[in-house]
Amino acid sequence: MPGYQVNRIGIISMMLILFLIIPVISSKILLSLTLTDTIYTVPADGIEISLKDELHRLENNYRIDQVEIGFGLLTDLSVFIYSQFLHEDFIRTGRDELGDTFLKFSYFINDYFEGFLHTGLTFQFRFPTGVNTTADSTWEDITLGENELKVGSVSRIDIMKRVFLHLNIFYFFREGYNEDLYGLFYLNPFRKETYSKVLGLNFFSEGTFFEGKRLKNDYGGVSFAVNSDLIYPVIPFFEVFLAKGIKGGDARDEKPLFPGGADPLLLSAGFRYFFPGINYLGFYSVLNPRDINEKVRIIIGIDAGIQF
Repeated sequence: MPGYQVNRIGIISMMLILFLIIPVISSKILLSLTLTDTIYTVPADGIEISLKDELHRLENNYRIDQVEIGFGLLTDLSVFIYSQFLHEDFIRTGRDELGDTFLKFSYFINDYFEGFLHTGLTFQFRFPTGVNTTADSTWEDITLGENELKVGSVSRIDIMKRVFLHLNIFYFFREGYNEDLYGLFYLNPFRKETYSKVLGLNFFSEGTFFEGKRLKNDYGGVSFAVNSDLIYPVIPFFEVFLAKGIKGGDARDEKPLFPGGADPLLLSAGFRYFFPGINYLGFYSVLNPRDINEKVRIIIGIDAGIQF
């Protein structure tokens, strides 16, 4: 939505002030992280609101405000909806745009080995509700502007119930230029191609979701993190994120495979402070350890979460 304007204070700053006057009773310690999904679902019939404000130092300065709301659908299933707001400077009122919107489903599978290992699944849909970076490359380092589907596994290992190791393994189905990502499914039972293309899941047929040449837009991702409640109510964390394109091609030349550059390696460190009323208030930074000419240099963020 070109020309989308926000107040100079920023939506996140205003919402954080509101947090200070909202009474909330919550006993759940959230272990969600910056680059890594965790084994966490909102309690059934519960509601969670989280806010994030990030300062991106790339070739230019950007700020991203994010508002997220989560619902506990079932004991082991939650849905999260969040939107991003993009700004072309840290503080000054400049060019602003509405970013993409995300719909994420988190499903907890089970505990194993007497609570030592925990597993789950995540499905995340990205919808291009804002600027298209193919038409406007200004924002290509911090958003996508195309459909994308992220699927993968989430696991956690508890060490003496005080140190937690998290592992994500994801695959990202990305929509290419002038491509209809979800139009590659065939669901009409009265059409012959629905069966010949196996609902669009046939690897060996053209024009399907898993067609080989379409993979040039896709990439895989791995994230590892460790956090601990040894000094609770402060929970520090450290993360490593790595993504790799499945195939090379024009799509990779036009856009980064992940916001922040093609095939990124990112390191993140920070902490969350938990206290009554507000679930947590956190600070973190993300660093690119590679050549300074890579897209991401450093990201500084603040986030907060509250649960009803």
